[in-house]
Amino acid sequence: MCYFVAITKYLIIALITSTDKAGDLLGNFDCAVAEQREELIEEFSEKKDDQSPKSFSILLTKMSELLAIP
Repeated sequence: MCYFVAITKYLIIALITSTDKAGDLLGNFDCAVAEQREELIEEFSEKKDDQSPKSFSILLTKMSELLAIP
């Protein structure tokens, strides 16, 4: 009986610890994704400022050709 209680306590502690570690991992992942998102927003906003309307219309034309939109 004592072995069963000891094993059960060990499993409960392991479950709580792994859940806590998983939460930390998800938090770190969220922070990394947020940083990458900000970098991409900055990068594309800089490129958007540099593009002329002519190049944008060419891009839309090429995309519509690729997607076969009439």
